[in-house]
Amino acid sequence: QTFKVSSNGAISFHVPYWDDDCGYAGGTSLPVNTPQTLGEGNIHTPTHDIDPRQSQTEFIGWEILGSEPNRVLAVVWVDVPMYSTSCNNLLATHMAVLYETTNIIDIYIENKPVCNSWNGGWAAMGIQNDAGTEAVVPPGRNGFDSPWEAQNEAWRFTPTGTSIVDFSWLD
Repeated sequence: QTFKVSSNGAISFHVPYWDDDCGYAGGTSLPVNTPQTLGEGNIHTPTHDIDPRQSQTEFIGWEILGSEPNRVLAVVWVDVPMYSTSCNNLLATHMAVLYETTNIIDIYIENKPVCNSWNGGWAAMGIQNDAGTEAVVPPGRNGFDSPWEAQNEAWRFTPTGTSIVDFSWLD
C-alpha cells in the first residue's frame, strides 16, 4: 500500500490525487470530503496548522518495523512549530502507529498546543474512509470542538468484527 504523510498531521492512502499538502480546513469536522487535502486524509493525528518551515530542529518521518505479517508503520511529527509567527514557539509532537494484520491504529499525542491567533486554533483527530463520508473521532477532538489542546494522550482505533488477536498473560 502506498501512503502520503502531510506536513499538517494527516496520513492519506489516496496518493495519486492528493497534490496539496495543506490539510487546512477550519470551520469543519470529520467526516469531510472537501477541501480535497483534508477530505482525502484517512488518519488525522491530529490535523492542524503546523509549519515545519519555521524550524531547523523539527522532524517529520516514518519507519516500518518488524517483518510480515507483523509489521508496524510508525509516522511521527516531532517539535513542529504551530503556524503563524505569533505561535511559532508552540511545538506539536504526535505520532500514528499502524499494525499490520490486526489493522489497529494508535495515535499518541505528546503535545498539541492551540494557536488561537490563526484559524481559531482549529484541529481534528480521528480516522475516516476514503470518500470522507464516515469517520470515527474521539470525544472532544473534532473540528467543531476547536480549539482544543492535548498533552500525553493516546487513542486506539480497533476494527469492528471478530478479533484475530489472541492475548494471554504468561507466567
